[in-house]
Amino acid sequence: MNAKHTYCEPAHQVDFLRTKLIDDAKRSNPQYRGLAHGTMSIVKQEGIFGIYRGLFPVVMVDLYTSLERGCLRLHR
Repeated sequence: MNAKHTYCEPAHQVDFLRTKLIDDAKRSNPQYRGLAHGTMSIVKQEGIFGIYRGLFPVVMVDLYTSLERGCLRLHR
């Protein structure tokens, strides 16, 4: 695991929540009142894994890229 992975996981949740809040604010009747309320609502409705939705593909792409670059360094 490198520094990008260490940054990627917490940053993904923040980006996910921010995007969800922005989309919600565009609705005629928003359901989230802020970051804390939005986070708690998502956790209550979808469980703790609700804020991790979409993380697996991001990590897989980063892992593939890291492995590919690592293999290229070995062959030089």
